[in-house]
Amino acid sequence: MKIYTIGYQAITVAQLLNIISEKGIELLIDVRSIPYSWRPEFNKNRLMEALGEKYLWMGKECGGKTGVTPECYKQLQQLGKKSILLMCMEADPAQCHRSEVSAHLASLTGGKVIHITKLPA
Repeated sequence: MKIYTIGYQAITVAQLLNIISEKGIELLIDVRSIPYSWRPEFNKNRLMEALGEKYLWMGKECGGKTGVTPECYKQLQQLGKKSILLMCMEADPAQCHRSEVSAHLASLTGGKVIHITKLPA
């Protein structure tokens, strides 16, 4: 399993969609506790429209403010996807709980974590 992570703080939705396409990501998992943003294009409903079945909000189970639960990892493992993208707001993964979620998931599945921090020029 490839486990990508990204923070949308410094990207556009168009860039996000390109990354998903280029990397062959099967599912974007939104791990924000509250899936709304001061940037409306990153609100849950807008992302659902843009991504359809490739979008899943898991903020109740995997959110930073609500706390990551054991159910988070159970559900992520059961997805059976080869490549996922965990998304939150912070650009720096070291400043975001998605780093912990991705590292723990990788230890459970033998997967590889790839933090997307720089976009191609």
